[in-house]
Amino acid sequence: ADIIMRFKDLGIVIEPHEIILRHVVPNNVYRQTIHVKNVGSKSKRIKLFRPASKDFALTCQNPEHPVPPGLEVTGVLEYTAKSSQEIRDSIVVDIDGQELPIAISSFPARPEITVDESIDFGIHVADNKTVYKKIIVRNTGAVSVPYKIEYKGEHAIGFTPQTAVVEHDGFVEVE
Repeated sequence: ADIIMRFKDLGIVIEPHEIILRHVVPNNVYRQTIHVKNVGSKSKRIKLFRPASKDFALTCQNPEHPVPPGLEVTGVLEYTAKSSQEIRDSIVVDIDGQELPIAISSFPARPEITVDESIDFGIHVADNKTVYKKIIVRNTGAVSVPYKIEYKGEHAIGFTPQTAVVEHDGFVEVE
């Protein structure tokens, strides 16, 4: 999430103010650059401190002297995914002795299924006509996922296909 956070009282801008790593796959390396800019009128001591977890590495040259207005301290967070589990941590930004956390969240690759619309057949008179609708089942996630439709209602409703695999970044049309 590349969202800028401005701290007026401290005269700094942090970008991004949180780091979210989505669809993380084991044995891959992920990087995110962090910028902490002095937008105030006075020089400030700005330092970045690495996360507690050994899975994260922070490359940053913390300046020995206060950072003048208009300049920034930049760091690069590197994350090596060792497993398919959620991990949360934070980088600490120290501004003249006041600590601000930059939250880090890592989410494993997973499917994300959505259906474009609900199915509403309305009211129909029994006139021996077949009524059908199409819906799209989408997977915007990073992993393929099987799905199965089961209906145990009182009306004669059928689905085609009843089972399928929705590929990552793909869709299946269901009637």
